[in-house]
Amino acid sequence: MTVTIIMVMLGYGACPHDGGQINQEIQGRDCQLSAQRFLRTQTTVATSHECLCVLAVLVLSILTINMFVQMTCVIALALSALCCWQCSSGGAGQGFCFVNFYSVSDALQAKNRMLAAGSIIDSRKVAISFAKPQTQEQALESDINARAEQDVIQAQANQALSGVNAEMWSSYMQFCKQEEEKESREKKALLEALEAKKRALALAASAASEAEANGLP
Repeated sequence: MTVTIIMVMLGYGACPHDGGQINQEIQGRDCQLSAQRFLRTQTTVATSHECLCVLAVLVLSILTINMFVQMTCVIALALSALCCWQCSSGGAGQGFCFVNFYSVSDALQAKNRMLAAGSIIDSRKVAISFAKPQTQEQALESDINARAEQDVIQAQANQALSGVNAEMWSSYMQFCKQEEEKESREKKALLEALEAKKRALALAASAASEAEANGLP
């Protein structure tokens, strides 16, 4: 069975971050929410104590917190909380899970690590993608948090460029910039070549059609 993992840019929705279980009805189905809070051991955003990013796992047949020990070991990043909804109605139970992160970059890194590990949770293949904010307020807050995090990263980069190893970091950043520009030029050249080939094929097809219409061999 394929499970869908969605990386949501902000941690919205009810979640008992202090731990424990609550029961709630979702779309006419009785569900149980299990939650576990994690200590904050590391984060890229030191100014906020709230989770900034949520990883949601949907449509699991058997859902428990212990099931995600393997995933958290693969992710190896600071988690804010882990919330699991378990639906009790219907044959095999179904549910979903929210894994809360402290920053967008942590969630992105977790997604990349899950992909590198084969996207497997408890022997199940999963699909990973980002979800759009559901409201304008969420979209605005998501954008503000992302920009704030980029400002922190830029400040750290500027600090490195003015430190003891400033020359080394400057050379490294210049190298990265050159590689990005090179990759951009190669992509542009490839697209131009493809467009030229399409135009040539279109002209050849047009010439063949015209020749056939004129009765030429």
